[in-house]
Amino acid sequence: MLNPILSIIIVSYNTKELLIKCVSSVYDQTRGVEFEIIMVDNNSQDGSVEEIRTCFPKVRVIVNETNEGFAAASNQGLKIMRGEYALLLNPDTIIIDNALGKMIDFMEKHDEVGILCPKIFEPDGSLQRAAFPPSCTIQFLLSRMDKKGLFSGRLRIFYRRFIDPLLPARLSNGYYDQLSRTSGKPFKAGWVSGACLMIRREVIEAIGFLDENLFLFCEDRDWCHRAREKNWEVMLLPEAQIIHYGGQSTQQNLPRGIPLYHRAQFYFVGKHLGRPALLALKFIVFWELLAKILIRGFDFIVSKGQRKSKLYAYMESLRLIFKSSKRIRLRTSI
Repeated sequence: MLNPILSIIIVSYNTKELLIKCVSSVYDQTRGVEFEIIMVDNNSQDGSVEEIRTCFPKVRVIVNETNEGFAAASNQGLKIMRGEYALLLNPDTIIIDNALGKMIDFMEKHDEVGILCPKIFEPDGSLQRAAFPPSCTIQFLLSRMDKKGLFSGRLRIFYRRFIDPLLPARLSNGYYDQLSRTSGKPFKAGWVSGACLMIRREVIEAIGFLDENLFLFCEDRDWCHRAREKNWEVMLLPEAQIIHYGGQSTQQNLPRGIPLYHRAQFYFVGKHLGRPALLALKFIVFWELLAKILIRGFDFIVSKGQRKSKLYAYMESLRLIFKSSKRIRLRTSI
């Protein structure tokens, strides 16, 4: 095999069936690009490693004895990559119509672009958000309302109808959603989804590897933030497209996933936006969690087990609010 230009790094955790489909799509749908695939397995118990070794013997496999988290596992692959570009690819994705070849071609022609993401679709064909505004305190805090299912979606409706239109375009979620839906041209973003994120080796050498304090969530946001600080462009390429099933690993252990999400948010804000922003975020999350606990506590539509799991997750998240940012260690198993 010639020296690859692209190193594809897939972190696997108990997603065997989707993983096989993902790797198959890479081989079937990537043309004109020399690439290698590095799979880092975080102690899967579903036969993922054996299946990959049997079906795709060319894949380089790293097997961890424990779940090291997404950032640390990705870094294991990044440290042995041979390509000039790295691609972080979730195992629950499907490549469409030579998306990776199109991304490489674009990167080769635009030296100023350090990080690139394709357009991402849900399995039902609807658009999945993949481009986001730059991270600043106002945008970060306000956009917490723009989440599915938060208080039955009422806050999201309020945010989109009354708050988002008042924000400058560069800080508006709606602005990037509109670009994703209608623009056929590449456009800049504050940060892009790590489900399929391409980055130059040169950028990694300039900004470093993924932050391993982030066990899960916000790794992509943190990396893009650091790249933009070094004057690299972060962009989305609509011409390149993939399908992303989303959240397959975290859904296996939701009571741990929710606290991990809040830990990552607290860590990111404390690291990049400062203590006042962190205190403001914790204040918002405190009342948000209290409301969720009250709502879930009297939600007898769902099963007792589901209700108990959610309440446990919310209580664990509440405890994090009262820890200092220096004591929030994110390397924890899921």
